[in-house]
Amino acid sequence: MHRPQQDRPLSFDADTATLLGRQFADAELRVNGVRIAVLGVLAIAATVYAPHLSPELSLTNFVVLAPTLAWAIGQHLFAHRTGRAGSGLFFANIILDITATTLLLLGYGLFGEPNLAVKSPIFSMYFVVLAVRPFTGSPRRAAFAAGLAAVQYAGLVSFLLTSGRLVLLADPMRSGTMAGTSLLDEGSKLMMLIVAGVVSTYATAWIESTLVKGISARRNADARFRSVFEQTGVGVALLGEGSAILEANGSLADFLGTTTDRLTGEPLHGFSPADEAEAVAEMEREIAVGDRETVSGEHRYVRNDGEVVWGSLTLTRAAADSGARFIAVVQDVTQRKSLEKELLRQAFYDQLTGLANRSLFRDRVQHALSRASRERDMVAVMFLDLDNFKGTNDTLGHAAGDDLLSMVATRLLNATRGCDTVARLGGDEFAVLLENVRGEEDATIVADRIELALNHPVQLSSGITVRVSASIGIARATAGDGVEELLRNADVAMYAAKSGTRGGHVFFDASMHAALVDRVTLESDLRRALDAGEFWVAYQPIVSLDTHEVLGIEALVRWAHPTKGNVPPMDFISLAEETGLIIPIGRWVLRQACQRTAQWNALRTDGHTFSVTVNLSVRQLESPSLVADVQAALADGGLAAEHLVLEITENALMHRTESTIERLHELKAIGVRLAIDDFGTGYSSLSYLQQFPVDILKIDRSFTDGLMRGSHDDALARTIIALGDLLTLRTIAEGVEHARQHSRLRDLGCDYGQGYLFSRPLAAADVDRLLERGTLEVPGEQPIVLSLAGTGGPP
Repeated sequence: MHRPQQDRPLSFDADTATLLGRQFADAELRVNGVRIAVLGVLAIAATVYAPHLSPELSLTNFVVLAPTLAWAIGQHLFAHRTGRAGSGLFFANIILDITATTLLLLGYGLFGEPNLAVKSPIFSMYFVVLAVRPFTGSPRRAAFAAGLAAVQYAGLVSFLLTSGRLVLLADPMRSGTMAGTSLLDEGSKLMMLIVAGVVSTYATAWIESTLVKGISARRNADARFRSVFEQTGVGVALLGEGSAILEANGSLADFLGTTTDRLTGEPLHGFSPADEAEAVAEMEREIAVGDRETVSGEHRYVRNDGEVVWGSLTLTRAAADSGARFIAVVQDVTQRKSLEKELLRQAFYDQLTGLANRSLFRDRVQHALSRASRERDMVAVMFLDLDNFKGTNDTLGHAAGDDLLSMVATRLLNATRGCDTVARLGGDEFAVLLENVRGEEDATIVADRIELALNHPVQLSSGITVRVSASIGIARATAGDGVEELLRNADVAMYAAKSGTRGGHVFFDASMHAALVDRVTLESDLRRALDAGEFWVAYQPIVSLDTHEVLGIEALVRWAHPTKGNVPPMDFISLAEETGLIIPIGRWVLRQACQRTAQWNALRTDGHTFSVTVNLSVRQLESPSLVADVQAALADGGLAAEHLVLEITENALMHRTESTIERLHELKAIGVRLAIDDFGTGYSSLSYLQQFPVDILKIDRSFTDGLMRGSHDDALARTIIALGDLLTLRTIAEGVEHARQHSRLRDLGCDYGQGYLFSRPLAAADVDRLLERGTLEVPGEQPIVLSLAGTGGPP
């Protein structure tokens, strides 16, 4: 078989040379068929004209044509048909074809008319042989054929001329009408053969060069494609019938956790989970039926190790001559999907508990209300607020608080139904969306389960066990309720639950909304009350239980509302604490109390002075400006620091104990005295009490009331008084309203008392009259007596 790389070893690679060899062999086969046909026609013509030819010419035809025809038929049957034709056979054909033509011309020159040897049409056979070379050979063979034809023809003419059989004419013009030939004629024929040979050689070389360039360009394109195919970080595969993978690159194999060999023959959609395989197959069908040229989608794929990954698949119809039906491009988007999932989680889920956040909860409520309006279902929302969570958070630390919130979230999920949405709205507030509820009984069942779940003690990761409860407000959606109305109603019900018995649940009713409006209005009024000068300070005397001398006063803030009259402190103090307004209000009270007390002490001529007690809230105690506020009040009022007593409740002292102790020491450094209010109702231990730099214990009115009931409460009051003596602290009993209480407290050794028995809180004008007269008659069992000659010091 012909292999062009034998002529140009670097022209073609092995596969291309083999393919071209087959093509050239096919061309030679067809040329040989033409050769057989031509020789056959010549043989028939020689046979028909044999009677008209001399025996020598007939023999020449037979001797030349018969072997040549037999050779052509033989190679057709035994060489071309069996695929054993090689380059040697092609050279033999060139030599035989040209030599046969030369022999025929020689026979006619020897045994016939010599003019026929140079003027016969047989001469055209040379050109036929040269013309087929570009299609069946290489440039070297074409040049060989051209040279052989020119040499043999030149030898033939030379022989005929030298042997005298052919006359050489001097005048070329006479060769057309006379026997013989001229040098010009034969030179022209020889030149024609040479030119034909050059053209044939050039044509063959041009064809081969064009093939080389085309194949090289194709090879470079294939190499670039192969490089991109193999080196790209995106998975690429060629798909055939049934979407089977014909070829895949390494990136796709890595993406699917396998090898390229194992991918071959497998359908691409076979690597998707069952619920998505049909979607991938549908994409392939859309391309196959011609609905679309390109289709894309994101799908999950299962790797060889079982891991599920995400891929962005793009299917494109492949070129018709590529041998494939589709080109599949798969880009790994697992990381992006994971990031999207994380962003979605951050946007719609609480980071601490994993519950839905406020945004997602509102969206779920909106959808639930839309479904309920269509399907006439009932929707309810629960708002939950943990009771005393701030105390746990401040006492045990934020880490413990976060731990508690996580455990509460788990209990809420376990206590609710699978179809309910549980959310954390922020801080210690949670919410539950109840769908498909039939009435209050269904919501009550869920609320009871939540209360029961939270009733069990919670053991934190630190090993500490705490108890937790929640106040629950429940609102049912009514016709026309939107998200805002439903959530607002649940929030209002929750506040109602907190203001009642904590740890229970309350259903919303319309009256609660009116209470909320009143609360909002009160808050608005409270914000302007300070600037409007609506607050005033009352002063309740602190009396010596032995001498009835007024030795101190407690400053108590009062609110004279322009339309509501005097607003009770219990109605606005807690609200001021929640809103933070207690800080500016407390700062104002402190200044007023210091200024008034300094003025009253300046008016006294008996050598004694009042001390003034001012209450501090938790918010004030936590305020970084407290110490500066106290110093400014003392300086502006002109009051000595030892005449100011700052009173803090026992529960307030237990918030953030370390920072509280530090703040109390800062206040003591100023020179003021400190009192613990409501002592005995909190959870402070003796060790904590020793750490607090306090001077006074104020016995809570609940123990004072107990003196009227029996020995048990009597013992509690006696214990507190004894504790004060042990720690060298003064004791003041609050809520003294009856003479029996006064007598018993005095017998137990209590120093001072404060209550309606002696006086209700007085306006500043009443204190002025007390100083002017020395006594002041007030409603009660005993008058207040100021002893100008008393020896009792301030508490």
